[in-house]
Amino acid sequence: MLRVDELTRQAAVLSGLAAVANLHRDRNLIGWAKSQGLAVGIMRSGMWRGQFGNPFVIEPGVDRAEVCRRFAEWLPRRQELMAAVPGLRGRLLVCCCHPLQCHGHELARLANAAGDVPVDVRRNIRDLRALGVAWQDIAGVLKLSVDDCRAAIGLGPLAAPDPAAVLPWHLVGGSGNE
Repeated sequence: MLRVDELTRQAAVLSGLAAVANLHRDRNLIGWAKSQGLAVGIMRSGMWRGQFGNPFVIEPGVDRAEVCRRFAEWLPRRQELMAAVPGLRGRLLVCCCHPLQCHGHELARLANAAGDVPVDVRRNIRDLRALGVAWQDIAGVLKLSVDDCRAAIGLGPLAAPDPAAVLPWHLVGGSGNE
């Protein structure tokens, strides 16, 4: 059974977006993606190594943020890898860092921004809402606003509360006698 955070990333992959998974923490999600032929290893070594492994390593004086920054600067200069990045759309990128900062997040960002992706998010949004996933979580993974997610399934924007209904009268300019 997938956890809610795994369901959200599964929906992103099914919607044609790249998402990142942790080799040790997201075994059910990875098992599903592997069974569908949607799992891509992005590690530097081991069973899940792949062409997108980060060549920069954490070592004394070089922290995770610096390793990811170096990767983000290095990748655009690698034409053969950049040509393959759009092929990561609709795939689950398997590494061992997520949810910590990871080079996989940069790969997913680039893949999801690469050209027009035919994304049918309606079914996935409905399924996630039926499971109780918050609008903000769905919007964050799909890189849409909450209102865009709601519009995709035929709902209007979330109504802003009437200030007079939630604030004391003296904060909204009334006299209290209305």
